[in-house]
Amino acid sequence: MLIEQELTLAQLMDAYQSGQREFKGIEIVGDGDHPSVSNVDLGGAEFLDCWFHSTTFVNVNLGGTKFTRCNLKCSTFEGCNLVGSIWSSCPVCSIAMANCNTTGIAVNHLNAYGAEIESVLMLLAYAAENFKGCQTQ
Repeated sequence: MLIEQELTLAQLMDAYQSGQREFKGIEIVGDGDHPSVSNVDLGGAEFLDCWFHSTTFVNVNLGGTKFTRCNLKCSTFEGCNLVGSIWSSCPVCSIAMANCNTTGIAVNHLNAYGAEIESVLMLLAYAAENFKGCQTQ
């Protein structure tokens, strides 16, 4: 995976609000080691080959969004709209989710520590368990 561009949340939102929906090879950067995206609308965006390792998404509309070959390791999704999102060929090691609307999501070729995540139910169970683990640490 080649990161082509680092974007702050403000830069990402400016591009999105200007009508851009395809984002390739981006990494979201912030003040700390773990970027945070919260209370924004990114519905219908397509993320290709992006780096979202350890990114926290809180109350984000990601309905209809596509994640293709994105590094989602250690990412957290809380209170997000994930309706109709598509997750394909992504590493999802230690991904965590809670209180998200996951109606109609689709997954294929996800992996976590070498194990294939073969269904939506497997992803959701795995992510829910990881979220519980985050809360007890």
